[in-house]
Amino acid sequence: MRTLRFGFAAILFAVCAARAEVLSPTELGKERVILHTNGGDIVLALYPKVAPRTCEQFLEMVSAGVYDGTRFHRLDPNFVLQNAGHNDRPEPLTGPQRETVHKLKAEFSRVPHKYGVLSMAHADGDPDSGESSFSIMLAAAPHLDGKYTVFGEVVRGMDVVEMFKSVPRDAQFQPKVRISVLKAEVLETPDAYARASIAGPKEIPYTKEDAERDKRAEEQAIARFVPAFAGVVLAMMLLLSVAQFLFAEKIPPKTLASVQLISVLVGAFFAIVLLTPAAQHRESLAMLVFLGILGLFKLMGRFEAPGGPPKKEEAKKAG
Repeated sequence: MRTLRFGFAAILFAVCAARAEVLSPTELGKERVILHTNGGDIVLALYPKVAPRTCEQFLEMVSAGVYDGTRFHRLDPNFVLQNAGHNDRPEPLTGPQRETVHKLKAEFSRVPHKYGVLSMAHADGDPDSGESSFSIMLAAAPHLDGKYTVFGEVVRGMDVVEMFKSVPRDAQFQPKVRISVLKAEVLETPDAYARASIAGPKEIPYTKEDAERDKRAEEQAIARFVPAFAGVVLAMMLLLSVAQFLFAEKIPPKTLASVQLISVLVGAFFAIVLLTPAAQHRESLAMLVFLGILGLFKLMGRFEAPGGPPKKEEAKKAG
């Protein structure tokens, strides 16, 4: 009976210890990392006993300035805010900075991916490929547990992170306004952190670089769309032309007039779609598009007249 009680106590102790690790993942490291962003400051604390190698390299990279100028390139409000790491800096890494960036072997633990936790990113299918890109969890993500390295948490500045959710983003969850880490620094002691000035959330300005990036994205989208659209339209016009040529004598005049009208409309719509983006920046071209649309409506009225467009002989008699 005594042995049974001892065994039960041992099992209970193991369960409680495991649960304690999940709910309170060891002690926080003494250092604090401050990410000074263009939207406010975010303070990070690390889990050196959970992911010692990841924490060590992260501190080395921050101290070397690897994260200065990087951006948060992914913002999924119900999932993560992800920093792009050293591969998305306005300036390339210096030699000493490059020496701090190495492939990180995954350090899995029972610490869950929950709100505010830091998780090191890696390439799909290769958990040992992490380097500098990391995510701040914006919601619990149990499907990531045991697949990505958890190495710290946000201890101050989640109000800044929450403010980022109001930033507009595209369909791929990329912010349309650059969320930049202006500078990242390591505070080695509690006293240094106590003396630090931590900025609260502030509005992120829409810069000239943001406008240029949006313009490039729009131009790239048009460049991808136009060839495919042009191919479809030209194929439709070719089919309509062949149909008119082969069956002109068999098609009733009103039906033939309708087919001709469709050909004109398809061609006109194609021209308008191509010209409208450019017309937004050229007043003269915009006026030509407007006049072309008026002319198209006039042409449609002629085709809608009883019997289709007037024949030359009928037009002379009417004159």
